[in-house]
Amino acid sequence: MTLRVDGREIHNSIVEYELQRLLEFYSRHMPTEQLEGQMPEIREKAKNQAIGAFLLNREARRLNLSVSDEEVDTTLNALVAKIGGAEAFDDLLRREGMTMPEFRESMENGKRLDSLVKQITGSVEEPTEKDIAAHFEKNQANYAVAERVRSRHILVQPASDGIEDRQAAVDQLLQIKQQIDDGADFGEMASSYSNCSSGRASGGSLGWVTRGAAIPQLDEALFALKPGEVSGVVETSMGFHIVMATDREPARPAQLDEV
Repeated sequence: MTLRVDGREIHNSIVEYELQRLLEFYSRHMPTEQLEGQMPEIREKAKNQAIGAFLLNREARRLNLSVSDEEVDTTLNALVAKIGGAEAFDDLLRREGMTMPEFRESMENGKRLDSLVKQITGSVEEPTEKDIAAHFEKNQANYAVAERVRSRHILVQPASDGIEDRQAAVDQLLQIKQQIDDGADFGEMASSYSNCSSGRASGGSLGWVTRGAAIPQLDEALFALKPGEVSGVVETSMGFHIVMATDREPARPAQLDEV
């Protein structure tokens, strides 16, 4: 669906740009499986950020904040070199369905937005350590550390949506779980049998998962486990899983040096 604000269309490439920025950030903080489970929310956030950028740029234009062609050229040339040259850059534009004038306008808007942010924040004094401590004390509830579980999982994806293939995937997972119950190492089984590429490389590790961050079905299964326990078969949009809790921490107030 095309985004429109006050009758003006926001190009899909702008939303995709915001989405890639978010994915790059979140990929440093959560495993691939969690990221995939949060995609609808992340995509919605990207849309909201694109709308926010549009409104800020409109304000920057109202204030007549100018950007020189030289500024745009310098940034554009650096980007073209980083991507691999003019030909690679042209290919990128074609894939995004964007023309060079549209891209230049997008870069100009970004520069104008930077100027607006500097103008807004330029007169704001840096908070002192005392200010930070006072703010934290007053708003400590907002910085609480959520309950979390350190976990592993094994994913088996059925060959098709057919009943027989789905049952075959469930049966395979049940056999794997039985081997784990009999003493097999969960990580080794994940490395051998999981259809999750990142999971195979990490022994099925999901790292620390906070309550509410995972796909709902996995979240429910994970937080029903005690450390050392393995779940039954859990179905998600990605396929069938078994999950194991390896450690658990209750929710607690955050400390100032953690925020």
